[in-house]
Amino acid sequence: MNPAPLSLPPALEEWRQWLSLFPPELGLSMGQLLLRLHPLVGKLKAAATPNRDVLTGVGNIVRRGSYDRLLMTEWLFADAEPDEFLRRAASNELLFLGPEPDIRLRSQLCLALFDAGPLQLGECRLAHMALFIILTRRAHEAGAEFKWGILQQPGVLHDSNGKEGIQKLLAAKTLVSPTESHLQAWNKAIDDITVNCDCWQVSSPAPGSVKKATALVSINMDLLKNSLRLQMSAASNRKDIELELPEPGHSVRLLREPFRRFDLLGHIEDADARPSDKHSPRLSPGGGWVAIAQQDKRLKIYHVPNSPRAAPGKLRTVSMPTPERMISCELLGKNPAYLILKEEEGDLCFVGFPKKHFYLERVSTSLPDPASFKPPADADRMLPCYFLPGKVAGVNRSRVLVVDTEQRLVCWTFGDSKSSNPVSDDTSTPEFSELAEKVVGTGYLDRKIIFGTSTEIGTLIYRWYAHEEAPVLMEKLAYSGTRLLFGDQSSWNSKKTGLLALQLSYTEWLISREGSNHKIEVVDAAQVVGVVRYHETAQAEYGLVVLHKDRKTIFFKSLRGLHVLHKSPQPILHISMEALSGKLAWVVEATLELHVCSLYEQRPLLRVRAEKVHHAQ
Repeated sequence: MNPAPLSLPPALEEWRQWLSLFPPELGLSMGQLLLRLHPLVGKLKAAATPNRDVLTGVGNIVRRGSYDRLLMTEWLFADAEPDEFLRRAASNELLFLGPEPDIRLRSQLCLALFDAGPLQLGECRLAHMALFIILTRRAHEAGAEFKWGILQQPGVLHDSNGKEGIQKLLAAKTLVSPTESHLQAWNKAIDDITVNCDCWQVSSPAPGSVKKATALVSINMDLLKNSLRLQMSAASNRKDIELELPEPGHSVRLLREPFRRFDLLGHIEDADARPSDKHSPRLSPGGGWVAIAQQDKRLKIYHVPNSPRAAPGKLRTVSMPTPERMISCELLGKNPAYLILKEEEGDLCFVGFPKKHFYLERVSTSLPDPASFKPPADADRMLPCYFLPGKVAGVNRSRVLVVDTEQRLVCWTFGDSKSSNPVSDDTSTPEFSELAEKVVGTGYLDRKIIFGTSTEIGTLIYRWYAHEEAPVLMEKLAYSGTRLLFGDQSSWNSKKTGLLALQLSYTEWLISREGSNHKIEVVDAAQVVGVVRYHETAQAEYGLVVLHKDRKTIFFKSLRGLHVLHKSPQPILHISMEALSGKLAWVVEATLELHVCSLYEQRPLLRVRAEKVHHAQ
């Protein structure tokens, strides 16, 4: 996937060719170093010349010069207006042809010698990189050749520049400081150069200097500040500079892996993908995997790294039986577990659940009565599904919970049989039960299911641990709502309710935590995705993660205001959030491109683009 063009401020446009070598965030950091040092270096000047220039042509039009180089138009003016001619001559207003020195007298080589010893390791190498770029560009603009070397390697010159040159410069490290013998050997090597040479020495203040160095740059690290102290001496001029460094994270990356683009590690071109535009992406508990349904009834499962600096693992593709219809799916790590409806037989199949709990890879049971369980009428809707394995009173109990189209929470329980044969058919016969009606929200947090039901007296919050026989009532909210969202597990324990959000009306939401409630209004037609405790503001706040009505902006909404989390250049078709990890997954409408991001990181953790996209009619 090709990276987007680097966005640069106007002051850095002239450095685009160099800064494009770096990742965007590092390119901007390096650009600030270039802006600070470039005016101090200046252009490549001519080498020392005799008292009188050897003229080879016209170099410019100037106001001073010998009268044999006076412009022809000025002689004509002298004949027509002699008094005005004399006045202009006295006022230095006449125009002459400027001299053009012999090109052979100019500096034809720019030479840079860098100290790779222990006193120049670490942050000092950032100044080396910036000067390397500036001197290279400076030489090329003047039509000169650029070569560089290491003070500890006398006579060895390199002509590599660009990315290769910078990598070679950073790799040149030694524990030996430059000695007098190194400098003498360089003096001899420079004496053997036959062309005019502009020589720069970049080192610590200690080692002295090469005799023919036309400029000397000494660098020290200021241990009390995040800056370098540079002393630049050229001819009779001396400048002392304090060079501010990039933030420590960028400095480390510039020194260790300056050209590695972390923003592209999670970018995947999946030529085989045919994503469906009918289903939202599904994140596994913990956000380590994301599944997205395909138009050909397959399921694509992608690994989601926890950092933009890590590359995702291999994807998985699961094929669905063609004559059957999947009505619910849950990701158990990288493995999908799903329910299949066989309408002709009137059966319901449980597929992909762990064998240590189910003993069989595919378990079939009769479809419950419609009065107890109502599956979706078409294939475009998937029911929320949760898997709760554990032991109750020392006996294995594996439960599959589903919320049907009538907002009923139902459960199939699989348990050990009394048979001595652990793989007998009896072990795969599930027990069906209805748990609750008018369910407005469900969630899976740390081996427990949490759900809420709407009643006449308000909203009841239940929890169900794997070791418990039945759900336990945790709290009664004195508000009735239509939708309930749960926060991350760090705010929940076995004795108290944690962070939750209840939709009271079309735009009004109630945020509740440990009995403390406050209400938030959201923009009309906006989609609330989740509720979180957000840490990146000045003070940690409780609020909602919202997709704006423009379908392009994802923001955090609290009592204090708005904070933009992510912006999409194209409208978002589907979006989902995993509360435990705080990861967001969305599908772009135009291209059906899949994005997975963290709440606290602008760069995507995963981005999947299909080569061919067909929208369902």
